[in-house]
Amino acid sequence: MIFKKEKKKDIVFFDKNFAKLKIKNFSYHYFDYKSLNFYVLLKSLPDVFKINDISFKYIYLKNFLEMISPSVVVGHNFNNIIYKVKRINSNIKTIIYLHNRLYLDQINQFKKEYSKIKSDFFLFVIIYIKKSYPTLFLVNL
Repeated sequence: MIFKKEKKKDIVFFDKNFAKLKIKNFSYHYFDYKSLNFYVLLKSLPDVFKINDISFKYIYLKNFLEMISPSVVVGHNFNNIIYKVKRINSNIKTIIYLHNRLYLDQINQFKKEYSKIKSDFFLFVIIYIKKSYPTLFLVNL
């Protein structure tokens, strides 16, 4: 349990620090999956009883994002939290990076699984997917 109020941050990483990015001139926060923030928890509990059809995790994430108020969130494609951010706040820019390399036989499955996901930026390892994923910006590494 974390007993301090989080300050506003420019960027929040939802990748368990997998990418090990350090960004100069921006404030950032690595979301801790193993701890709850006491203040976010307190704010979330009343909503759990008011809204029956929304999960506690979703409510907690919404309140966490409101507290930190990031401009950008970053996560990889195996992290399902990153996909909920746009539904919670469409003004937050999302960057999803492909956690692994895709082989040609995996492309159709990828298109099917991720076709309804909304993200501002999606970083890919291969070029074949560009045409099927509607984001503003794609990178082929």
